[in-house]
Amino acid sequence: MIIRRLVSIPAIVLATLVLTTISPIALPLSLLISLVPASRGAFRTYLFALGYLWCEFFGLLSLLLVWIFIRNPERFLRANRRIQEAWATSLTTLGVKCYSLDIQVSGAECLSGDAAIVLPRHTSIAETVLPLVYYAIPQKFDLRYVMKQELLWDPCLDVAGNRIPNLFIDRHGPDSEHASQLIGDLTSTLGAREGLVFFPEGTRFTPLKRQRLLGSGKSIADMAKRYDDLLPPRLGGTLAILQANPGRDLIFLAHAGFEKSSQVINLLNGSWVKSNVQLRFWRVPYAQIPTDAPGQTLFIEQQWARMQVEVTALNS
Repeated sequence: MIIRRLVSIPAIVLATLVLTTISPIALPLSLLISLVPASRGAFRTYLFALGYLWCEFFGLLSLLLVWIFIRNPERFLRANRRIQEAWATSLTTLGVKCYSLDIQVSGAECLSGDAAIVLPRHTSIAETVLPLVYYAIPQKFDLRYVMKQELLWDPCLDVAGNRIPNLFIDRHGPDSEHASQLIGDLTSTLGAREGLVFFPEGTRFTPLKRQRLLGSGKSIADMAKRYDDLLPPRLGGTLAILQANPGRDLIFLAHAGFEKSSQVINLLNGSWVKSNVQLRFWRVPYAQIPTDAPGQTLFIEQQWARMQVEVTALNS
């Protein structure tokens, strides 16, 4: 952890200073480059990169000040959560403004009520803030996240994410049973006003990843054939959550429009500019969740089949 932060934090600070310093030249240059149709998103992407770096810079500064001046454990945790929320909200606003996005939400009535477990579709790192921005912050809930270890190279996620009860999973680790146990432990200890975010697919969907699954072992290939726009849910972690669930409803999140934000080339060529991004939520009450493992497996498959139907409808 120390070695990672000795690399990632100075890198962010240096990149912020460099991009800011060269902005008087780089901004007009990127604007000129944007006149070329193949790179019409260059100016917007430079603005977003610069804004992202400053969000990271001020986030790290805030986290440092909190670490210096707040000693009470409860206040310390609360302050770190608020910094996380401000960071997520700022990045969302930045993305919407820079790329002129139109975000539409349906099923918002499902977000009221007690804190829940959120299970979203996963296509881009950009949508990982959606449960915070559109659910937890408006409802005044806190969220725990299960995330991949690679995200620890984002220093704000690293510092704040390790101060808050979250879990960073090694997706390629040899002990998946131990990982499922950790996910179950994180779920079972949820506080009264805490929810959980878990991405059942385990990784971002791309057509190439789906194609690779279709060419793999028979069982996983058969599962992959059921979905055109999703990867099959990984049952280990999802079942661990259902079995450790301390009485929480489930909120599923289908969305469309983030696919083009997962590749830098799509940001540069402008294909994400003025995109219509649609979010659709639905809630399953705790009483409707089966309690036995076979029933829970069938339940997950049924909900993921609905996820495909919702994504298809959003894309139509």
